[in-house]
Amino acid sequence: MSVDISGAVTATWPTTESTLTADSTVDYATQKTAMITKAKRLLYGGTGTIPAEVDIPDLAAYWIADQACVLLIPLAIDYYMNKQRLSDAKEGATISYYDKARTLKDLRTELEASLAGDKTEALDVISASEVLDDIPAVSVAGLMVDPLQRAMERGPL
Repeated sequence: MSVDISGAVTATWPTTESTLTADSTVDYATQKTAMITKAKRLLYGGTGTIPAEVDIPDLAAYWIADQACVLLIPLAIDYYMNKQRLSDAKEGATISYYDKARTLKDLRTELEASLAGDKTEALDVISASEVLDDIPAVSVAGLMVDPLQRAMERGPL
C-alpha cells in the first residue's frame, strides 16, 4: 500500500490547511502541489527521475510530506500574521490570543530536526527499491537467471 503524500501533509496540520483552503485569497491547492513536487526533487536529487507516487517507498513518501509541510509553513505564517489578532486591551485588561505563527515555527523546527535524521534512511530505502526492481527473476527470453548472479547484483540485504 502506498502513502498518499497529499493526505500525509493534511494530517500534519489539518486545521491550518482547512483555514488556508477556505480563504479565497490564498491559492493553497496550487501551493501544496508545488511544494510536494519541490520536496520530491529535493529527495530524488533534482536531476533524477521521480517515480509515480505509488512507486515511492513509504518512508520516502513520509519524508516528502514532512518536507512539503516545512516548505508550506512560511505561507501559513504569513497568512496568520496578516489575519490574526494577537491581543486586545479592553477595560484595562489585556487579552492574549493563541499565537498560531509561533506554533507553526515550533512545528517547522520539529519537522526540520526529524527530516535531517530521516533523509539518509529515505535515500537508502529508495536505493534498495531501485536495485530490487532492476534485477529480473526470469530473463526476457524465458530462460532461468543464474541465482548466484542475481544474488551478486542484489548485494547484501
